Amino acid sequence: MMFERSYQSQIIRDDLHLSPKRDRYLKPKTTSLRQTLKIQSKKYFKLFLETSSIHGLNHLVAYGRHPFEILLWLTVVGLSVFGAVYLSQTTWMRYQSSPTVVSMDRDMYAWNTTFPCVTVCPDNYLDAKKLELYVQNSQEPDKKKLEKFIIALANASYETFNEIPDYTSIAPEHYMELILNLSAVFKPSLTIGVSGIMLNIVPTITEMGLCYAVNSRIYYVVIRRYRDANRWDVIKTHNRTLYIHPLDGEVFAQVYIHGPLEFPDISTKYQHSAKDYYMKLYVTAITVYTAPEAAKLSIGQRRCRFPHENNLLHNSIYTYTLCRMECRIRLCLKYCKCAAGMVSRNQPPMGHDNLSQDERSKRPIFR
Repeated sequence: MMFERSYQSQIIRDDLHLSPKRDRYLKPKTTSLRQTLKIQSKKYFKLFLETSSIHGLNHLVAYGRHPFEILLWLTVVGLSVFGAVYLSQTTWMRYQSSPTVVSMDRDMYAWNTTFPCVTVCPDNYLDAKKLELYVQNSQEPDKKKLEKFIIALANASYETFNEIPDYTSIAPEHYMELILNLSAVFKPSLTIGVSGIMLNIVPTITEMGLCYAVNSRIYYVVIRRYRDANRWDVIKTHNRTLYIHPLDGEVFAQVYIHGPLEFPDISTKYQHSAKDYYMKLYVTAITVYTAPEAAKLSIGQRRCRFPHENNLLHNSIYTYTLCRMECRIRLCLKYCKCAAGMVSRNQPPMGHDNLSQDERSKRPIFR
């Protein structure tokens, strides 16, 4: 308060220093626009420092300050501004990378839980009678070589591509069609405890070969007829609450249990059911909810993608396992300039020259 009063007194004395008589004989000075702007800007900047509410700025232009004292206040103000900017930038970057707090809590009123999907991959993909009839009717003189090639092709995966024998009489474009035509019939019985709901087993093409999915919401992205028709539109479905025994009968296959909006791949854990054995699986499904505001965040902020936020080249929707399959396809394109026809599109299929790649080109796919 004392500083403001002394400053006002100084202004009054400066105004009274010039008498009216002397003002009459002063010649007006002509200044350019640039000089006027420079003077007014300097006055405004000085006035801002004197009257600013930011602590320390008024000491920089206070009358009678020692130069070292001004330097000290300038250093303090600079460090304060740097700290404020650094803290603001850190807070903003943290909001952009991790703006949410995850806490797991079970809603006691949330009883509607969608049953998970069950994907069954039989150990024997081929029908023995269909295979025998096809081999007998073929024009191939070496029947045993043709039969060995078809059996190896039907059981092909990333781990066994190098074990497939060379065979050039069948074009790579016809591999998938041949396997589907010779596939064995797989029709286990399904029983559910919800009236009015019918579930079907849908054949799907996976990295493990021909499999069958129950209660899948994304099966259409891997059905062969959708790929051949270039159908990549997203089908919207509504989740339903149901209770189901997916396998009711004798099976011998690899059984994958996963979410209805997910897809199995070669790294997914599975249960193996041996032949002539009955297997019963007990599954506990828990649904995790999040606030609707989380969907408004960017992909980088929530570190995940919704199915419609697709950036994959070989599928119409995005899931975590489909993204991993996309990475394997890129590795295949890098090492052999081709991709497995069972999981890719718009890429040259694997021929007999690509299927027998050496062990060194196969190892990076499983890292």
